Amino acid sequence: MLGDNAATALTVYCDRYEETLKERDALTDQRKKLLKEMKGLGLPVAGIKALLADAKKDQEKLQALREDKELAGALLGHPVFTGEVQKEVGDTFADDTVDVGRQRVTDLSNLEGEIVETGASLKEILADAKSEGFAPKLIPEVVKIRRDPEAFRETSQLLSTYLTAVGVSV
Repeated sequence: MLGDNAATALTVYCDRYEETLKERDALTDQRKKLLKEMKGLGLPVAGIKALLADAKKDQEKLQALREDKELAGALLGHPVFTGEVQKEVGDTFADDTVDVGRQRVTDLSNLEGEIVETGASLKEILADAKSEGFAPKLIPEVVKIRRDPEAFRETSQLLSTYLTAVGVSV
């Protein structure tokens, strides 16, 4: 049993974690809507996502990977293009679509950054809780149970049934 001070501290950590989780969930929902809108505009969403992901990676490692792909392609007799494409987007999209598309890519990039920041905040909350002597891996579980206690009851009952069936008493 936790004392009053520890229970209060744990509640604060759980509240902070849950609030940050809600923020991340809202950002993720915004991201999904934005990607759906971009797809509706006919933008190359998969390519955009891949380029944004590559932009976060170590550029030297990416260059080495490109070179490896070129060598592998040469060995297999398959052409592999790993350079830059200088394609005029005006040939494919109307000017207003290009402008909207660029703005949506900027918005997506910003959202991705915010999602990463909230993930870092979640880790920081758990690290703070750990430094206070709490088990950080249990805080997300507590928050999950607080959000949907009925699902926890059902899972607990089923788990208890399974444990009994295999001869484990708890």
